[in-house]
Amino acid sequence: MAIGGYADTNAYWATSGCRALYVLLAWLFTSISADVQAQLPLENIVHVAAGDRHTCALSSRGTVWCWGRNEFGQLGDGTRLDQTSAIPVNGLSGVTAIAAGAFHTCAVIAGEVSCWGWNDYGQIGDGTTTDRTGPTKIDGLSGVVAITAGALHTCAITSGGGVSCWGRNLDGQLGNGVPKSRTTPTVITGLSDVSTIAAGAHHTCAITIGGRVLCWGRNIDGQLGDGSTMQRETPTPIRGVASALAIAAGNNHTCALTRGGRVACWGGNEFSQLGNGTTTDSATPIELSGLVNVAAIAAGRFFTCAIAGGDNASCWGKRDIYQASDSATNSGTVREGFGGPPRPTAIAAGGYHACAVTRGGGVSCWGKDEFGQIGNGATTTRPIPMSVPGVSGVSSLAASGFHTCALIRGGRVSCWGWNNSGQLGDGTRNNRSTPTAVSDLFSASAITAGAFSSCAVAGDGGVACWGRRDIHIDRRSGSRETDHTTPTVITGLSGASAIAAGTTHICAVTGQRGDVSCWGMNYNGELGDGGKTGLTPYAINDFHGVRTVTAGMSHTCALAHDGSVWCWGANPHGVRADNVRESSMTPKAIIGLFDVIAIAAGDYHTCALTRDGVVSCWGKNECGQIGDGTRENRISPIAVVELSGVIAITAGAAHSCAISLGGKTSCWGNNDFGQLGDGSTTTRLLPTLVGGLSDAKAIVAGDHHTCVITSMGGVSCWGSNEYGQLGDGDGDFIPIPRAVVFWDTVRQ
Repeated sequence: MAIGGYADTNAYWATSGCRALYVLLAWLFTSISADVQAQLPLENIVHVAAGDRHTCALSSRGTVWCWGRNEFGQLGDGTRLDQTSAIPVNGLSGVTAIAAGAFHTCAVIAGEVSCWGWNDYGQIGDGTTTDRTGPTKIDGLSGVVAITAGALHTCAITSGGGVSCWGRNLDGQLGNGVPKSRTTPTVITGLSDVSTIAAGAHHTCAITIGGRVLCWGRNIDGQLGDGSTMQRETPTPIRGVASALAIAAGNNHTCALTRGGRVACWGGNEFSQLGNGTTTDSATPIELSGLVNVAAIAAGRFFTCAIAGGDNASCWGKRDIYQASDSATNSGTVREGFGGPPRPTAIAAGGYHACAVTRGGGVSCWGKDEFGQIGNGATTTRPIPMSVPGVSGVSSLAASGFHTCALIRGGRVSCWGWNNSGQLGDGTRNNRSTPTAVSDLFSASAITAGAFSSCAVAGDGGVACWGRRDIHIDRRSGSRETDHTTPTVITGLSGASAIAAGTTHICAVTGQRGDVSCWGMNYNGELGDGGKTGLTPYAINDFHGVRTVTAGMSHTCALAHDGSVWCWGANPHGVRADNVRESSMTPKAIIGLFDVIAIAAGDYHTCALTRDGVVSCWGKNECGQIGDGTRENRISPIAVVELSGVIAITAGAAHSCAISLGGKTSCWGNNDFGQLGDGSTTTRLLPTLVGGLSDAKAIVAGDHHTCVITSMGGVSCWGSNEYGQLGDGDGDFIPIPRAVVFWDTVRQ
């Protein structure tokens, strides 16, 4: 709710058009709160499924999260946009099992199946060959207890031990004896008592209750294990494996886990994926030596992984793309203990990557990452396991020009980005590109971020701040108090309920009457007290009934409980909207605004949201930040064009954003760093939709970046990222939303 920019005798902006020129320094800040339920699905994962270049995870709550390639809608979020971090699958709950094919995904809910993604061969099972970007229920299939997905086909086990398959069948992988693709489930006759099933690229294998293994489909490399290389269009028993418990099928090889904790593999072996120390194919099972007490297995395109004794993950096969966690070419023998993931309980192998569920319910992935299938917010190949960040129950955000802070469940605060003055509060001055916990902070109820400082309100109404204390600068001597790299309690202030940090001033709403107390520099009357500069909080005389405050570059605005708006401070561009341009040392009512429920102050402009969902802005407009389709400054509020049903607003240095009913986000104004989130760097004079974002609940804007809280309590950011203010562990500006990487260190 507070936005502004830093400018003193040593720092200022110079602008040419809408592109900021870094003559020296200047900054902007903002904060906003939202009541969002904390949900942590990636902390309760029970199963993970890996497709060719995408990954999905199933939580104990029955929700599904996916990430990676999304060309055909295989992530199930209703779009075709790739995602480098986990996103929820639309409209799914109560899920008991999931499976990922090459470019499609399926889930079991109450014995029924829904699938989504690529459907050229009918692998979705809905009777069509139309791709689906969201879950699509398969009619005529019930009582399903397990599901598997091959490259282009899908199979399910029903409660009676029968098997139904659908999709591509040119190699007989559906097992019905007729090599013709099917767009709806087809029962495999003569196959019963099946307990486990696995689909490879073009073949399928099943285990019966008695531990017998049967396979069918393509067999060019002996992947059916029957001693031949003949294609089989119906289930065929394999030789040499008894008492099988689990089975895994790769591109052209298969492995089985037996009751004694041993593993046997067969089929193609050109990359040593069979793990027997050779590159010779085998049409019959070969038991692996040196691998005992195995608990789980997974087969990728040309590699294999297992969870063995001591909770170690072991992988072997093709490694030139790092999917088996080593930079060497291939590994002909089983390799254990490659540095993680920690204490795996389940494992999945995709086309070029692998993932494991850890004992704490988290997910770690490694391998090729060109489409974000590793899920850590980037697209960088990882030769060792990387933790997949989870949704972190964020309830409030605050963003400055180059740093961002989040209020997390339980009152914890984490910050990231620029830290030259200790504004991240971690006891250092080191920049952070991922969230870092603020040290020694009480349980916070509200936060704000200033140019070089941050503040938090405690549950009891106390206030603590950290960072550079420019509000204490002595302009005559040039001296200032020592910076604080950890929180410091502000004395003389109690009963605070809301807070906003401006350029060199801070204001807080206190007490039951809704008083406003401010402190800091007062060059343009931004403290609202008639012209006094105070190093300690000073209440504005005869000004009560305030609900919240927002602060701009050198002006302040307050929203009263009666829906009126009051502003004070500098007014060169009409930011006070009182039809005059002179500074005001005391609060002045904004004419023509009624029933306002939210306010946001930018560098030199201000916006207000009324109860009917309409947004009005005023002030400087050279970049179109007013949203009226022009570049003309406005000295009184004017409605933003083509925008309705708005539930939240924010303002950056020279851009503005709004969330509408349904979670859609629109931004307008300066876009030099992609801060509008539309995938471009083109300035917009009218609202433009943010790409790939449909579930936003709250929004904040820094100088040249923007962040939202999603419906599940996660955070996504976009725009400038020079100091890591997007929190994704990277340093490049991003013109579309990317999830913030909340590592385990902030979940303490």
